[in-house]
Amino acid sequence: MAKWLTVEDLNNYSETISENVDDPNIFSTFIETGTAYGQSVDSIRPYFEKIFTVEISEKLYDWLSPQVGHWDNVQRVLGDSLIEIPKYLNSLTKEDHVFFWLDAHWSQGLSSKNHLDVPLVEECSIIDNNYQADLGLILIDDIRLFETKLDEDWSDISTDNIFKSFENFDIIVTKEIDDRLLLLIKRK
Repeated sequence: MAKWLTVEDLNNYSETISENVDDPNIFSTFIETGTAYGQSVDSIRPYFEKIFTVEISEKLYDWLSPQVGHWDNVQRVLGDSLIEIPKYLNSLTKEDHVFFWLDAHWSQGLSSKNHLDVPLVEECSIIDNNYQADLGLILIDDIRLFETKLDEDWSDISTDNIFKSFENFDIIVTKEIDDRLLLLIKRK
């Protein structure tokens, strides 16, 4: 079971998409939903020009605040991904190719949520409607929880519902890797 993103993960995903993308390094902007303890951003930040991460839990946001002073290329926001991601996407251009890391969900403890335990399908719709570039890379964590209702309500989260949320993009690569779903999207 995967935990957070690592440099090794980035290399594996680059290999996976290299047959469909001339330069996997084109994805120089990173957007994360669900900062949590910041391990993913801390691990991968040297490899992206711009990083935007949003965390809905005030406790987790405050806990991480003293540690992020050295993160020059990172913009952290306290808020709901469904509100903050469209704002950030609207600040980008067609040349800003994004690697999306979607991991916002309620998970007990210090975590928090909006009206949904798992806003994943809504986040995909936001990407579909607000993302300006022609090519995007999306990585979704925790596919083992799709269509379950263990601690959180993932019952409406399915690969099919995620695919249906994309009307403006074709999904040209789909691959399950270590409890994650990788999608390469291309504008229709």
